[in-house]
Formats: sequence, C-alpha cells, structure tokens
Amino acid sequence: MLLLWACSRPLPTVAPTTGGEGLGTVYMAVTGRGQSPGRVSYPRGGKELVDFVGYSFVLDHPQHGRVVVDPGYPSVAQDPHTYPGEFISDATGLREVTPLVDQLDGAVQHVLATHGHADHIGGLADFPNATLHIVEQEWLFALKESGLNAVVPWPYEDHAAKDFVRFDAGSYGPFPAHHDLFGDGSVVMLPTHGHTPGHTSVLINAQNGSWLVVGDAAWHERHWAEPVPKGTMTRLVLEDDPKAAELALLRIHAWAEADPGLNVMAGHEASLEQRYPLLPEPLAR
Repeated sequence: MLLLWACSRPLPTVAPTTGGEGLGTVYMAVTGRGQSPGRVSYPRGGKELVDFVGYSFVLDHPQHGRVVVDPGYPSVAQDPHTYPGEFISDATGLREVTPLVDQLDGAVQHVLATHGHADHIGGLADFPNATLHIVEQEWLFALKESGLNAVVPWPYEDHAAKDFVRFDAGSYGPFPAHHDLFGDGSVVMLPTHGHTPGHTSVLINAQNGSWLVVGDAAWHERHWAEPVPKGTMTRLVLEDDPKAAELALLRIHAWAEADPGLNVMAGHEASLEQRYPLLPEPLAR
C-alpha cells in the first residue's frame, strides 16, 4: 500500500539542480570491504554472502574548499582490535589515501556524515580542523556507544567545530524539506531518517554530474531501485524507525525514476567501484 501511494503521488515541483561549470568536482574513494549473509540485507535472503563496500566522497568546491561526505573509518581502524567493524572489517581510513587526496587543491574544510555509524562518521577524527555538518539528533545518537548499532564515538567525540543542520527550506524533489549548505545548490542535505534518528542523504551537484549519496538509507542498489527493504531482523533490531526507513527508500526510488540524470550512490553497493572511476580520477557516469 505504501509503495503504491509513494509511486503514484506527484513529485513536488522543485527538481535537483543539475551539475555544471563552477560547482566543483566530486571524487569517490573506497574505505573498506566486508561481507554479511543475504538475510541481513534482504527479506528473502539466505546464508549466501553479500559483499559490502564502504565509500567516501570528496568535493573540491571552488569557493568553500574540500568537502568530505562520509569520511569512513578513522585511520586507527587499520587494526580491527583497536576500532572494530561489524560488516566493513577490511577498513582503510580516508587519511590512508591522502597521498592521492592531497594531490587535489585545498584542505578538508567541511565534513558531512550521513549518520552516526562508525563506518560513516569515524573518520571525522582524521580531520580535526574541519567543520562537521550534521543533524543535532544524529550527533547525540553518534555519541552513545553501542556495539549493536555500530556506534564507537571515542575517536571523534571531542570534535570541536560543529554545525547543527536544520532542514529550513521547502520541498526538494520528493523530500518535504532540505538544507542548501552553501546556498549555491552544490551540496543539498535531505532528511532520510529511519535507519538512524537523524539520517541524512546528501545531493552533490558538481561539474561532473549530480550524485545522491544516500548512506545507509540504502545499503545496496536493489534497496532503492526495486525498492526492497533490508532483512526482517535488520529492520527490527538495527533500524530506528522501519516505516520511516521504507518511506525514505520510496522517495529515493521515485526521484531516480523521475530524473534519469540523478546518480544514486547506495552506501555499500559493491558494484560502484567497478562502474565508476575512483580517486584520483573524478566521478563520471
């Protein structure tokens, strides 16, 4: 019923800003790999193993410097006994690829985390001078250590520069509100809570295209493309609000259906690293 409602209702009139000259260039890096049983990812999954890959995204903005979306694990995650991972066990902090990152101009000035799980926000510890942009409710979630929810805050809990984001502008695509980080349409934050209390997806509009980074709103492409939710036990145990999580999936699905120019980047879709160039090459469709 929910699927029929979401796919039949008209989209709001606000469409994503298309990428273009002057909006900077976006890059993607792999920050970890792992596997989990299919039943964790899908309602009808079994014991077969599904690949998980972790990604970070780097935008070189011409006015605001370097922006990192989901910095991944911190560099201390090289030792899984020091900073353990649940699914992404073969972790590489984004700092470990900085010989490549540093070939680009500018320092990391801004970090955005889609949510507070360690494989997405942990790497904030490697960018102590950057401003973190996050929903306040999600930051509070990210400070409450929980092995079950993969929250391990000690590397970043004392991070000083924070900007608590409010979705203070009107509808954007199928989403009821948004926050335009720089006011130029290059980085647009969208509410996709459900997986965690303040989960946020990030639309990056760059000269090399429009890229919707959905974090764990969708682990795999199937989640948003069909759409299909995560495994039954995953939703019951790991999702903060399963119904809100499904609604976020449906909105992403509806948007991608309506706008074929939108590149949806699922949080752990293994095929992305085969289909798209990795840093130091810019993303390209």
